[in-house]
Amino acid sequence: MPLGRPTVQITLSEKEKAQLQAIADSRLAGHARAQPARMVLAAAKGQTNVQIAKREKVVVATVGKWRWRYAEQGIEGLLDLPRGPGLTYTGGDAKRLTRLRRFYRLLAKLEKQLGGARLLAECDGRMNWPERGIYFFFEPGQQRHASGSGMRVVRVGTHALKAGAKSKLWNRLKQHRGGQKDPGARKASVFRRHVGRALINREGIRCPHWDQSRNQTATGNARKVELRVSEVIGAMPFLWLAIGDKPGPKSKRGYIERNAIALLSNHGKRKIDRPSSNWLGLESQNKLISKSGLWNCEHVDEECDPEFLDVLEKLILRMK
Repeated sequence: MPLGRPTVQITLSEKEKAQLQAIADSRLAGHARAQPARMVLAAAKGQTNVQIAKREKVVVATVGKWRWRYAEQGIEGLLDLPRGPGLTYTGGDAKRLTRLRRFYRLLAKLEKQLGGARLLAECDGRMNWPERGIYFFFEPGQQRHASGSGMRVVRVGTHALKAGAKSKLWNRLKQHRGGQKDPGARKASVFRRHVGRALINREGIRCPHWDQSRNQTATGNARKVELRVSEVIGAMPFLWLAIGDKPGPKSKRGYIERNAIALLSNHGKRKIDRPSSNWLGLESQNKLISKSGLWNCEHVDEECDPEFLDVLEKLILRMK
């Protein structure tokens, strides 16, 4: 007697193949979404459920589930959102969740426009960087839940917000990356100082002068921590968006930065896409970091202007 539903055949257009391949190759999609995309692509090539299951190390029924899900719902069917009474959102929480989902859809478009996210450890000043812009760091092991699947954003930043400021986007990213010969870059990057302090707390490293940002060469344990910080930040995929406005208090970069942070932050709100229990930021002495779920301190306790999403979308769509 036949068991279950018959195997459905998958036929993909060139556009659908490209969309699925982008998900499968994305550094940000996460295993929970990239694996189903790989399964559908393999199914379209004529591979059997047994062959796909063996390669992906899953049971055959799992392959069948995603094959049918894609046939019935398309790419949206690959987004397997968590369900349950604990994930019911109402009122302001529901509105925030809707905005978060839109925010991440926009970042997915940005990733496609850029040709993929980059790792800071692999970057240098010879790459094609815009003069000014905003950046979004993701962190391995930190997954979205209610808003979708894939890695969540853990830091948003920009540069040159004061009138007359001349710093460029790569200069700011380089400060976060740290130097090759002298890694003592915490004096110029509060991001590095926060990550370093959390590492010190977690690993019990004796480094009493870490929080001093004086211009000094890192030695001893401070150098070891700086190198560890470079490893942690260097492994974080990030996206960037060129915004060539002039430095000043009305900068679009500043507007998007503070509102993106306010939207993502869980500080003083019901937690959406909460950090994992082993997130390094939970070791931070700064409660704004541990409570917000971000490596940001400014704007985490503010409310966002939802219209910033319209501005963000227009800027992304203008990219060539």
